[in-house]
Amino acid sequence: MRTIFLRCAAAGLALFLVWAFGSRRLSLLLDRWVTLEISKQRVFEIAYTGGGIYVPALKLGLTDTDLKNEKPITHLNDGSNRFVLVYRGLSYPLGTRLAPPDRSGNPSAALQIDAGDEITVTEGRSLLAWPTFFHFSVMNDTPDYRRHSYYTLAAQKTSGAKLVMKWRYEQRYYPATGWTQPAMGYDFTTGLLSVEITEGNSEEIAAQYIAGAKGWKVIQYRLERREPKEPHLDEIAVIYLDDEAGRSPGAGKSMVLTIDRNSRKVIKETGAQ
Repeated sequence: MRTIFLRCAAAGLALFLVWAFGSRRLSLLLDRWVTLEISKQRVFEIAYTGGGIYVPALKLGLTDTDLKNEKPITHLNDGSNRFVLVYRGLSYPLGTRLAPPDRSGNPSAALQIDAGDEITVTEGRSLLAWPTFFHFSVMNDTPDYRRHSYYTLAAQKTSGAKLVMKWRYEQRYYPATGWTQPAMGYDFTTGLLSVEITEGNSEEIAAQYIAGAKGWKVIQYRLERREPKEPHLDEIAVIYLDDEAGRSPGAGKSMVLTIDRNSRKVIKETGAQ
């Protein structure tokens, strides 16, 4: 009987130690498979600063957990005043600036989302919180529990191009006030987790360019491939349907876009013949 009691006590102590000191790792492991979705909202306003992306009532910082405070995301402005996010050689036009770039170098920009774009932000959180009441700090109150919160920004264009960014933040539980708002801890365990950009083919790049530079809807034109002059280029004719219905098909607003396959960018716009 005594042996059984000692074994049960040892097992109980082991479980307690795992829960007290190893539940954070278990929580992170569970988060890889499933999290609890709290909300999902469509975004119609978006802005950028050098340190983060702003959507209504939420700032999503660009500190990367893996790169430890290095910011892997850069940006550029194309010839149509469109704001383009760049990550590891891939680019995604996030929107059109509402004002010209600041001459002093301030990267902040309020953006108008391109016509037809769909941007959503999803919030989730860990299923398992972990205890921290064994931690002690002489400077600040110590929370009893912590858990992770997750944000996913997903953007997609009518061209098929996609952007998916994921963040991990942290919440703390205090008996007197409850759970805090999700926040970045600046300890390289919270922050930007991943960035995925899917660029479209040349037709998709042309459609993306037309939406931003001309503001045309997809029902106003059709695309047609032309024979390229060089092997690393594609030529896409953009036929404005009102031109096609007129006396001189292909004239008027219609154009030919030259797209570099390597940079995946429109490098030239000429009138259609």
